[in-house]
Amino acid sequence: MRALGTVRTATRTVPLCFSAALVASCGGGSATGPFTDDLFMSLQVNGTLYEYSLDGGLLAAFAGGGSNYSLSITGTDAGTDRVTLQAFDTSPVAVGTYTGFTVTTGVEGALMTFHDPSGVDYDVDVSIPGTVATIAITEISTSQITGTFTATLGATGHSNITITEGSFRVARVN
Repeated sequence: MRALGTVRTATRTVPLCFSAALVASCGGGSATGPFTDDLFMSLQVNGTLYEYSLDGGLLAAFAGGGSNYSLSITGTDAGTDRVTLQAFDTSPVAVGTYTGFTVTTGVEGALMTFHDPSGVDYDVDVSIPGTVATIAITEISTSQITGTFTATLGATGHSNITITEGSFRVARVN
């Protein structure tokens, strides 16, 4: 089964005005630069495979300064589902594993949102027990970012969902 989607940030927990500006500035992909045929994101949601392969919808961007740094990663195609991963640290986000979510002198950890085909937003939410995301950044180059992820996500009024076998290679835009 191939599921398709568009992108949304995790606005319920930590609002980031990243996705719309990023997608608008990048346009479609090409065979040169960070947009190559090997970009992808895939994941299992409660055992159902979702794959994203639209070059302009597989993007990563760094932000931050001081003691708040982030990396936002999006997975999207042309349908109604979408994925956003966010890694946070008190120093620039680098190769490593990000999990949990804390706010002390800065923000640290990982967040994820999955907007399912029926329109429900599942995410890491401190008000829903058991929700957590883990993002492992395995490679950062000047043009791409590669890694893996897992999560348990929740939505008010719905059972939690389990994300397994998540992996990505996305274009780095900054």
